Amino acid sequence: MNANEFIQRLIYHQQQGIISQDLLNSIIEAEKELGTNFQEMGNQNPKKKGSKSFVVGSLNVVAMFLVLSGLWFFFDLIDLSWDATEISFLVISGLIVSSMVYFWIRGASKTIMEVHSIFAIGFLVNSYFISEKLWEFLYLPDLESSAIFSWVLNLTTTLAIVVFFNYSAEKLDLDFSKIIAGLSFNLPLISMVIAASEWSRDSVIFPTILVLLIAFIYMYVFSNLNHAHGNVYATLRSAGIHESLIWAIWFIPFIFADAIVQDNSWRASPEEEFYHSIFMIFVIVSISALGLLSANRKKQLNERNNNYYLAIFYALSFSWMPVIASIYMIEYLFGDDWTIHWIPPMILVYSLARIIVKGEPFTTKLPDDEKGKIWFNRTLLGLLILYFVCFIIDWLEEYAFYVFVPIGIFIAGYFIINSLKEDEQKIGKLQN
Repeated sequence: MNANEFIQRLIYHQQQGIISQDLLNSIIEAEKELGTNFQEMGNQNPKKKGSKSFVVGSLNVVAMFLVLSGLWFFFDLIDLSWDATEISFLVISGLIVSSMVYFWIRGASKTIMEVHSIFAIGFLVNSYFISEKLWEFLYLPDLESSAIFSWVLNLTTTLAIVVFFNYSAEKLDLDFSKIIAGLSFNLPLISMVIAASEWSRDSVIFPTILVLLIAFIYMYVFSNLNHAHGNVYATLRSAGIHESLIWAIWFIPFIFADAIVQDNSWRASPEEEFYHSIFMIFVIVSISALGLLSANRKKQLNERNNNYYLAIFYALSFSWMPVIASIYMIEYLFGDDWTIHWIPPMILVYSLARIIVKGEPFTTKLPDDEKGKIWFNRTLLGLLILYFVCFIIDWLEEYAFYVFVPIGIFIAGYFIINSLKEDEQKIGKLQN
Protein backbone atom coordinates (compact mmCIF):
# COMPACT_ATOMS: atom_id res chain seq x y z
CA MET A 1 0.00 0.00 0.00
CA ASN A 2 1.50 3.34 -1.05
CA ALA A 3 1.08 6.63 0.84
CA ASN A 4 -1.94 7.79 -1.15
CA GLU A 5 -3.77 4.50 -0.66
CA PHE A 6 -3.02 4.73 3.05
CA ILE A 7 -4.51 8.21 3.22
CA GLN A 8 -7.54 7.10 1.21
CA ARG A 9 -8.22 4.42 3.82
CA LEU A 10 -7.87 6.98 6.60
CA ILE A 11 -10.33 9.30 4.82
CA TYR A 12 -12.78 6.41 4.54
CA HIS A 13 -12.46 5.65 8.27
CA GLN A 14 -12.95 9.35 9.08
CA GLN A 15 -16.12 9.47 6.98
CA GLN A 16 -17.39 6.40 8.83
CA GLY A 17 -16.78 8.15 12.16
CA ILE A 18 -14.05 5.77 13.31
CA ILE A 19 -11.39 8.49 13.60
CA SER A 20 -11.82 12.25 14.08
CA GLN A 21 -11.09 14.94 11.50
CA ASP A 22 -8.35 16.44 13.67
CA LEU A 23 -6.59 13.07 13.93
CA LEU A 24 -6.77 12.66 10.14
CA ASN A 25 -5.30 16.13 9.61
CA SER A 26 -2.51 15.43 12.13
CA ILE A 27 -1.52 12.21 10.32
CA ILE A 28 -1.50 13.97 6.94
CA GLU A 29 0.68 16.79 8.31
CA ALA A 30 3.05 14.25 9.86
CA GLU A 31 3.34 12.41 6.51
CA LYS A 32 4.05 15.71 4.78
CA GLU A 33 6.92 16.39 7.19
CA LEU A 34 8.37 13.01 6.19
CA GLY A 35 8.41 14.19 2.58
CA THR A 36 5.41 12.27 1.29
CA ASN A 37 4.00 13.75 -1.94
CA PHE A 38 0.24 13.31 -1.97
CA GLN A 39 -2.14 13.52 -4.86
CA GLU A 40 -4.96 16.06 -4.76
CA MET A 41 -7.28 13.54 -3.14
CA GLY A 42 -5.07 12.98 -0.13
CA ASN A 43 -4.04 16.59 0.45
CA GLN A 44 -6.35 17.86 3.15
CA ASN A 45 -5.95 21.47 4.35
CA PRO A 46 -7.13 21.58 8.00
CA LYS A 47 -7.84 25.32 7.96
CA LYS A 48 -9.76 25.09 4.69
CA LYS A 49 -11.84 22.16 5.96
CA GLY A 50 -12.51 23.98 9.25
CA SER A 51 -13.69 27.04 7.37
CA LYS A 52 -15.87 24.87 5.12
CA SER A 53 -17.51 23.24 8.15
CA PHE A 54 -18.35 26.64 9.59
CA VAL A 55 -19.69 28.01 6.29
CA VAL A 56 -21.83 24.92 5.64
CA GLY A 57 -23.13 24.84 9.21
CA SER A 58 -23.87 28.54 9.69
CA LEU A 59 -25.53 29.02 6.30
CA ASN A 60 -27.72 25.96 6.80
CA VAL A 61 -28.75 27.14 10.27
CA VAL A 62 -29.93 30.30 8.53
CA ALA A 63 -31.64 28.18 5.84
CA MET A 64 -33.38 26.03 8.47
CA PHE A 65 -34.58 29.11 10.34
CA LEU A 66 -35.85 30.70 7.11
CA VAL A 67 -37.81 27.60 6.08
CA LEU A 68 -39.19 27.06 9.59
CA SER A 69 -40.29 30.66 10.12
CA GLY A 70 -41.58 30.83 6.54
CA LEU A 71 -43.86 27.84 7.19
CA TRP A 72 -45.14 29.48 10.38
CA PHE A 73 -46.06 32.59 8.40
CA PHE A 74 -47.65 30.45 5.68
CA PHE A 75 -49.80 28.52 8.17
CA ASP A 76 -50.84 31.83 9.71
CA LEU A 77 -51.59 33.27 6.28
CA ILE A 78 -53.96 30.41 5.37
CA ASP A 79 -55.45 30.54 8.90
CA LEU A 80 -54.57 26.92 9.69
CA SER A 81 -55.86 25.65 13.04
CA TRP A 82 -53.44 24.97 15.87
CA ASP A 83 -54.09 21.20 15.80
CA ALA A 84 -53.46 21.07 12.04
CA THR A 85 -50.31 23.19 12.46
CA GLU A 86 -49.03 20.81 15.13
CA ILE A 87 -49.67 17.75 12.94
CA SER A 88 -48.13 19.42 9.87
CA PHE A 89 -44.89 20.22 11.66
CA LEU A 90 -44.79 16.73 13.18
CA VAL A 91 -45.14 15.14 9.72
CA ILE A 92 -42.43 17.42 8.26
CA SER A 93 -40.12 16.61 11.20
CA GLY A 94 -40.68 12.89 10.67
CA LEU A 95 -39.86 13.19 6.96
CA ILE A 96 -36.63 15.08 7.67
CA VAL A 97 -35.48 12.59 10.32
CA SER A 98 -36.38 9.65 8.05
CA SER A 99 -34.40 11.25 5.22
CA MET A 100 -31.45 11.74 7.57
CA VAL A 101 -31.50 8.09 8.64
CA TYR A 102 -31.78 6.99 4.99
CA PHE A 103 -28.73 8.98 3.90
CA TRP A 104 -26.90 7.81 7.04
CA ILE A 105 -27.44 4.18 6.02
CA ARG A 106 -26.37 5.00 2.46
CA GLY A 107 -23.11 6.50 3.78
CA ALA A 108 -23.68 10.00 2.39
CA SER A 109 -21.04 12.72 2.69
CA LYS A 110 -20.56 14.86 5.79
CA THR A 111 -22.03 17.90 4.05
CA ILE A 112 -25.31 16.14 3.27
CA MET A 113 -25.52 14.74 6.80
CA GLU A 114 -24.72 18.16 8.30
CA VAL A 115 -27.59 19.74 6.37
CA HIS A 116 -30.01 16.98 7.39
CA SER A 117 -28.87 17.10 11.03
CA ILE A 118 -29.37 20.87 11.32
CA PHE A 119 -32.83 20.74 9.74
CA ALA A 120 -33.82 17.68 11.79
CA ILE A 121 -32.94 19.15 15.17
CA GLY A 122 -34.50 22.52 14.29
CA PHE A 123 -37.83 21.02 13.25
CA LEU A 124 -37.88 18.46 16.07
CA VAL A 125 -37.30 21.14 18.71
CA ASN A 126 -40.02 23.24 17.08
CA SER A 127 -42.45 20.28 17.15
CA TYR A 128 -41.50 19.54 20.76
CA PHE A 129 -42.45 23.01 21.98
CA ILE A 130 -45.73 23.29 20.06
CA SER A 131 -46.99 19.81 20.94
CA GLU A 132 -49.77 20.37 23.50
CA LYS A 133 -49.76 16.68 24.44
CA LEU A 134 -46.27 17.09 25.89
CA TRP A 135 -47.28 20.10 27.99
CA GLU A 136 -50.60 18.95 29.43
CA PHE A 137 -49.09 18.64 32.92
CA LEU A 138 -48.85 22.45 33.08
CA TYR A 139 -52.64 22.78 32.94
CA LEU A 140 -53.34 20.43 35.86
CA PRO A 141 -53.34 22.24 39.22
CA ASP A 142 -52.63 19.15 41.33
CA LEU A 143 -50.01 16.44 41.20
CA GLU A 144 -51.95 13.60 39.59
CA SER A 145 -50.95 10.42 37.80
CA SER A 146 -52.04 11.90 34.44
CA ALA A 147 -49.82 14.95 35.06
CA ILE A 148 -46.85 12.76 35.94
CA PHE A 149 -47.41 10.68 32.80
CA SER A 150 -47.47 13.80 30.59
CA TRP A 151 -44.31 15.13 32.22
CA VAL A 152 -42.48 11.79 31.90
CA LEU A 153 -43.43 11.80 28.21
CA ASN A 154 -42.09 15.35 27.96
CA LEU A 155 -38.78 14.55 29.67
CA THR A 156 -38.34 11.29 27.73
CA THR A 157 -38.82 13.17 24.45
CA THR A 158 -36.13 15.70 25.39
CA LEU A 159 -33.68 12.98 26.39
CA ALA A 160 -34.32 11.12 23.12
CA ILE A 161 -33.55 14.28 21.13
CA VAL A 162 -30.37 14.94 23.13
CA VAL A 163 -29.07 11.36 22.84
CA PHE A 164 -29.89 11.00 19.14
CA PHE A 165 -28.28 14.23 17.98
CA ASN A 166 -25.21 14.03 20.20
CA TYR A 167 -24.65 10.42 19.13
CA SER A 168 -25.14 11.18 15.42
CA ALA A 169 -22.92 14.30 15.57
CA GLU A 170 -20.11 12.24 17.14
CA LYS A 171 -20.60 9.13 15.00
CA LEU A 172 -20.64 11.10 11.74
CA ASP A 173 -18.10 13.71 12.98
CA LEU A 174 -20.44 16.59 12.06
CA ASP A 175 -18.58 19.67 13.24
CA PHE A 176 -21.29 22.33 13.38
CA SER A 177 -23.94 19.88 14.56
CA LYS A 178 -21.82 19.23 17.66
CA ILE A 179 -22.51 22.80 18.82
CA ILE A 180 -26.25 22.54 18.15
CA ALA A 181 -26.40 19.12 19.78
CA GLY A 182 -24.74 20.64 22.83
CA LEU A 183 -27.39 23.35 22.98
CA SER A 184 -30.03 20.60 22.98
CA PHE A 185 -29.14 19.98 26.64
CA ASN A 186 -31.40 22.95 27.35
CA LEU A 187 -34.42 20.76 26.56
CA PRO A 188 -34.29 18.28 29.50
CA LEU A 189 -33.26 21.12 31.82
CA ILE A 190 -36.29 23.18 30.75
CA SER A 191 -38.58 20.19 31.26
CA MET A 192 -37.10 19.41 34.67
CA VAL A 193 -37.04 23.02 35.95
CA ILE A 194 -40.70 23.56 34.98
CA ALA A 195 -41.80 20.30 36.62
CA ALA A 196 -39.82 21.01 39.80
CA SER A 197 -41.23 24.56 39.95
CA GLU A 198 -44.79 23.27 39.48
CA TRP A 199 -44.64 20.49 42.08
CA SER A 200 -41.93 21.56 44.53
CA ARG A 201 -44.58 22.10 47.24
CA ASP A 202 -46.06 18.65 46.60
CA SER A 203 -42.85 16.66 46.71
CA VAL A 204 -39.15 17.26 47.23
CA ILE A 205 -38.35 14.45 44.79
CA PHE A 206 -38.56 16.72 41.71
CA PRO A 207 -35.93 19.23 42.93
CA THR A 208 -33.77 16.22 43.83
CA ILE A 209 -34.13 14.81 40.30
CA LEU A 210 -33.18 18.23 38.92
CA VAL A 211 -29.97 18.26 40.98
CA LEU A 212 -29.16 14.70 39.87
CA LEU A 213 -29.77 15.65 36.21
CA ILE A 214 -27.42 18.63 36.52
CA ALA A 215 -24.78 16.40 38.18
CA PHE A 216 -25.18 13.81 35.41
CA ILE A 217 -24.69 16.47 32.71
CA TYR A 218 -21.52 17.66 34.46
CA MET A 219 -20.25 14.09 34.51
CA TYR A 220 -20.91 13.87 30.77
CA VAL A 221 -19.07 17.14 30.05
CA PHE A 222 -15.87 15.96 31.71
CA SER A 223 -16.11 12.33 30.57
CA ASN A 224 -14.50 10.74 27.53
CA LEU A 225 -17.94 10.44 25.92
CA ASN A 226 -17.94 14.18 25.29
CA HIS A 227 -14.73 14.03 23.20
CA ALA A 228 -13.90 17.60 24.22
CA HIS A 229 -10.34 17.10 22.93
CA GLY A 230 -11.59 16.30 19.42
CA ASN A 231 -11.66 19.77 17.88
CA VAL A 232 -12.75 23.34 18.54
CA TYR A 233 -16.39 22.46 17.77
CA ALA A 234 -16.44 19.86 20.54
CA THR A 235 -14.87 22.41 22.89
CA LEU A 236 -17.57 24.93 22.03
CA ARG A 237 -20.20 22.26 22.67
CA SER A 238 -18.81 21.85 26.19
CA ALA A 239 -18.92 25.60 26.75
CA GLY A 240 -22.52 25.69 25.49
CA ILE A 241 -23.52 22.96 27.93
CA HIS A 242 -21.98 25.01 30.77
CA GLU A 243 -24.07 27.97 29.65
CA SER A 244 -27.21 25.80 29.77
CA LEU A 245 -26.40 24.73 33.31
CA ILE A 246 -25.98 28.30 34.61
CA TRP A 247 -29.63 29.27 34.27
CA ALA A 248 -30.85 25.88 35.51
CA ILE A 249 -28.78 26.12 38.71
CA TRP A 250 -30.21 29.61 39.28
CA PHE A 251 -33.62 28.07 40.07
CA ILE A 252 -32.41 25.48 42.59
CA PRO A 253 -32.48 27.67 45.76
CA PHE A 254 -36.01 28.90 44.96
CA ILE A 255 -37.31 25.42 44.17
CA PHE A 256 -35.85 23.87 47.32
CA ALA A 257 -37.18 26.79 49.39
CA ASP A 258 -40.69 26.08 48.06
CA ALA A 259 -40.27 22.37 48.78
CA ILE A 260 -39.09 22.93 52.35
CA VAL A 261 -41.36 25.82 53.39
CA GLN A 262 -44.55 24.24 51.99
CA ASP A 263 -46.39 27.56 52.31
CA ASN A 264 -48.20 29.32 49.48
CA SER A 265 -47.88 32.66 51.26
CA TRP A 266 -44.09 32.33 51.66
CA ARG A 267 -42.10 35.27 50.35
CA ALA A 268 -38.36 35.79 50.49
CA SER A 269 -37.21 38.48 52.94
CA PRO A 270 -34.64 41.12 51.86
CA GLU A 271 -31.96 39.26 53.82
CA GLU A 272 -32.81 35.98 52.07
CA GLU A 273 -32.73 37.69 48.68
CA PHE A 274 -29.31 39.15 49.54
CA TYR A 275 -27.89 35.78 50.55
CA HIS A 276 -29.41 34.20 47.46
CA SER A 277 -27.71 36.82 45.28
CA ILE A 278 -24.35 36.12 46.95
CA PHE A 279 -24.88 32.40 46.45
CA MET A 280 -25.74 32.79 42.76
CA ILE A 281 -22.71 35.04 42.15
CA PHE A 282 -20.59 32.27 43.63
CA VAL A 283 -22.33 29.70 41.41
CA ILE A 284 -21.82 31.75 38.22
CA VAL A 285 -18.15 32.40 39.04
CA SER A 286 -17.65 28.69 39.77
CA ILE A 287 -19.31 27.59 36.54
CA SER A 288 -17.31 30.14 34.55
CA ALA A 289 -14.15 28.73 36.15
CA LEU A 290 -15.27 25.21 35.24
CA GLY A 291 -15.86 26.37 31.66
CA LEU A 292 -12.32 27.78 31.49
CA LEU A 293 -10.95 24.61 33.08
CA SER A 294 -12.70 22.53 30.43
CA ALA A 295 -11.25 24.73 27.68
CA ASN A 296 -7.77 24.66 29.23
CA ARG A 297 -7.74 20.87 28.99
CA LYS A 298 -7.26 21.39 25.25
CA LYS A 299 -3.56 22.23 24.96
CA GLN A 300 -3.89 24.25 21.75
CA LEU A 301 -6.03 26.90 23.49
CA ASN A 302 -4.23 29.69 25.28
CA GLU A 303 -5.60 32.08 27.89
CA ARG A 304 -6.36 34.78 25.32
CA ASN A 305 -8.49 32.38 23.28
CA ASN A 306 -10.31 31.22 26.41
CA ASN A 307 -11.20 34.79 27.28
CA TYR A 308 -12.70 35.25 23.82
CA TYR A 309 -14.68 32.02 24.17
CA LEU A 310 -16.05 33.17 27.52
CA ALA A 311 -16.87 36.61 26.07
CA ILE A 312 -19.06 34.92 23.45
CA PHE A 313 -21.60 33.94 26.09
CA TYR A 314 -21.64 37.39 27.65
CA ALA A 315 -22.23 38.86 24.18
CA LEU A 316 -25.13 36.46 23.64
CA SER A 317 -26.56 37.07 27.12
CA PHE A 318 -26.66 40.86 26.69
CA SER A 319 -27.44 40.93 22.94
CA TRP A 320 -31.10 41.76 23.61
CA MET A 321 -30.27 45.02 25.41
CA PRO A 322 -29.49 47.20 22.32
CA VAL A 323 -32.61 45.80 20.62
CA ILE A 324 -34.88 46.72 23.56
CA ALA A 325 -33.24 50.14 23.90
CA SER A 326 -33.71 50.82 20.19
CA ILE A 327 -37.36 49.75 20.23
CA TYR A 328 -38.17 52.15 23.07
CA MET A 329 -36.22 54.96 21.42
CA ILE A 330 -37.82 54.54 17.99
CA GLU A 331 -41.35 54.20 19.42
CA TYR A 332 -40.80 57.30 21.55
CA LEU A 333 -39.61 59.35 18.57
CA PHE A 334 -41.67 57.97 15.68
CA GLY A 335 -44.46 55.81 17.13
CA ASP A 336 -44.91 52.03 16.91
CA ASP A 337 -45.47 51.84 13.13
CA TRP A 338 -41.76 51.92 12.33
CA THR A 339 -39.66 48.80 11.78
CA ILE A 340 -36.29 50.57 11.74
CA HIS A 341 -35.63 49.75 15.40
CA TRP A 342 -33.54 46.77 14.20
CA ILE A 343 -31.12 49.04 12.32
CA PRO A 344 -29.28 50.65 15.32
CA PRO A 345 -28.45 47.21 16.86
CA MET A 346 -27.13 46.04 13.48
CA ILE A 347 -24.89 49.10 13.26
CA LEU A 348 -23.72 48.53 16.84
CA VAL A 349 -22.88 44.84 16.27
CA TYR A 350 -21.10 45.59 12.98
CA SER A 351 -19.05 48.35 14.63
CA LEU A 352 -18.14 46.09 17.55
CA ALA A 353 -17.02 43.33 15.17
CA ARG A 354 -14.96 45.87 13.23
CA ILE A 355 -13.24 47.08 16.41
CA ILE A 356 -12.52 43.53 17.62
CA VAL A 357 -11.06 42.38 14.29
CA LYS A 358 -9.39 45.77 13.74
CA GLY A 359 -10.42 45.81 10.10
CA GLU A 360 -13.10 44.26 7.97
CA PRO A 361 -15.39 42.16 10.25
CA PHE A 362 -16.35 39.87 7.36
CA THR A 363 -12.76 38.79 6.82
CA THR A 364 -11.63 35.20 7.34
CA LYS A 365 -7.93 36.16 7.18
CA LEU A 366 -7.23 35.95 10.89
CA PRO A 367 -4.21 34.19 12.45
CA ASP A 368 -4.67 30.48 13.05
CA ASP A 369 -3.78 30.85 16.72
CA GLU A 370 -6.51 33.47 17.23
CA LYS A 371 -9.34 30.94 17.19
CA GLY A 372 -11.06 32.68 20.10
CA LYS A 373 -11.14 35.97 18.19
CA ILE A 374 -12.34 34.18 15.05
CA TRP A 375 -15.26 32.60 16.91
CA PHE A 376 -16.12 35.81 18.74
CA ASN A 377 -16.21 37.62 15.39
CA ARG A 378 -18.38 34.85 13.92
CA THR A 379 -20.77 35.18 16.86
CA LEU A 380 -21.17 38.91 16.27
CA LEU A 381 -21.75 38.33 12.56
CA GLY A 382 -24.32 35.68 13.48
CA LEU A 383 -26.13 38.27 15.61
CA LEU A 384 -25.98 40.68 12.68
CA ILE A 385 -27.63 38.08 10.42
CA LEU A 386 -30.24 37.32 13.11
CA TYR A 387 -31.10 41.02 13.50
CA PHE A 388 -31.38 41.37 9.73
CA VAL A 389 -33.74 38.40 9.47
CA CYS A 390 -35.87 39.86 12.29
CA PHE A 391 -35.93 43.17 10.42
CA ILE A 392 -37.20 41.39 7.27
CA ILE A 393 -39.85 39.56 9.32
CA ASP A 394 -40.98 42.80 10.96
CA TRP A 395 -41.11 44.50 7.58
CA LEU A 396 -42.82 41.82 5.48
CA GLU A 397 -44.91 40.26 8.30
CA GLU A 398 -47.01 37.32 7.04
CA TYR A 399 -45.69 37.66 3.47
CA ALA A 400 -42.20 36.65 4.67
CA PHE A 401 -43.16 33.10 3.64
CA TYR A 402 -42.74 33.99 -0.04
CA VAL A 403 -39.16 35.13 0.60
CA PHE A 404 -37.92 32.87 3.39
CA VAL A 405 -38.89 29.37 2.22
CA PRO A 406 -37.46 29.65 -1.35
CA ILE A 407 -34.18 31.13 -0.03
CA GLY A 408 -33.87 28.47 2.69
CA ILE A 409 -34.55 25.60 0.27
CA PHE A 410 -32.09 27.09 -2.24
CA ILE A 411 -29.27 27.31 0.35
CA ALA A 412 -29.79 23.74 1.63
CA GLY A 413 -30.24 22.36 -1.91
CA TYR A 414 -27.10 24.09 -3.13
CA PHE A 415 -24.90 22.38 -0.55
CA ILE A 416 -26.53 18.98 -1.05
CA ILE A 417 -26.19 19.09 -4.87
CA ASN A 418 -22.63 20.40 -4.57
CA SER A 419 -21.73 17.60 -2.16
CA LEU A 420 -23.21 14.95 -4.47
CA LYS A 421 -21.08 16.27 -7.34
CA GLU A 422 -17.96 16.17 -5.16
CA ASP A 423 -18.74 12.58 -4.16
CA GLU A 424 -19.04 11.57 -7.83
CA GLN A 425 -15.68 13.22 -8.60
CA LYS A 426 -14.01 11.44 -5.66
CA ILE A 427 -15.40 8.06 -6.77
CA GLY A 428 -14.13 8.72 -10.30
CA LYS A 429 -10.64 9.53 -9.00
CA LEU A 430 -10.59 6.41 -6.82
CA GLN A 431 -11.60 4.27 -9.82
CA ASN A 432 -8.89 5.86 -11.97
